[in-house]
Amino acid sequence: MNYSAAEILKEVQREIKMRRKVYPGLIVRRSLSIGEAEQRIAIMQQIAEDYRVKAAQTDLFEAES
Repeated sequence: MNYSAAEILKEVQREIKMRRKVYPGLIVRRSLSIGEAEQRIAIMQQIAEDYRVKAAQTDLFEAES
């Protein structure tokens, strides 16, 4: 199944919110280091930015059609 860039972006944003909620507890329990948590969130933020750009380009392309 293929999902649009906007759909993927929405899911990535949901994942970032979930990680920000869950990771502090994992850090307290020492299941996850602060550095690793920050890195994982930063990677997801980069993915979100990539899909923001892709979704915007898709919207522009469709508007020109």
